[in-house]
Amino acid sequence: MACFIPLYDWHRDKLSVHDRLRMKNAKRKRSFCSVKEFDFVKSLIPFTAFDESGIVGFFTLRNPGKSVNELRFGFVIVDPQKRGKGYGKAMIRQGLKFAFQIYGARRVSLGVFENNPSAYHCYKAVGFQDMISNHVETYCVMNEEWKCLELSMEP
Repeated sequence: MACFIPLYDWHRDKLSVHDRLRMKNAKRKRSFCSVKEFDFVKSLIPFTAFDESGIVGFFTLRNPGKSVNELRFGFVIVDPQKRGKGYGKAMIRQGLKFAFQIYGARRVSLGVFENNPSAYHCYKAVGFQDMISNHVETYCVMNEEWKCLELSMEP
């Protein structure tokens, strides 16, 4: 739990306890940052990145469906003071190494909000490709609609 506080503080400018990030799609509305949500994700694998100064970032990998052939990145967070220094790319590369070489995934995917171009370019730089789809997920975040772009990679 000690690591949760600094990670939450990194997003303090976007979220507050009373203004939780909300997701909305055509079928359901659910809390995106709720701790209870993690209770239902049995395959969640959390990773914390460190350097000599301490925590640099965090991400999760999880199995998004019944097939064990795919892992999905989520909750990718890099300390704002460390952004732009290659830590995000290094974290994603380590996650990909785990996914493909250790777990044996045949595909890795992730979603990124289109209003986060830095993250999008980070993912593209390590080799993720845009997924073409007729359906774009749209989430209601702080009373705004945010579109989620889907990306994937195969070994």
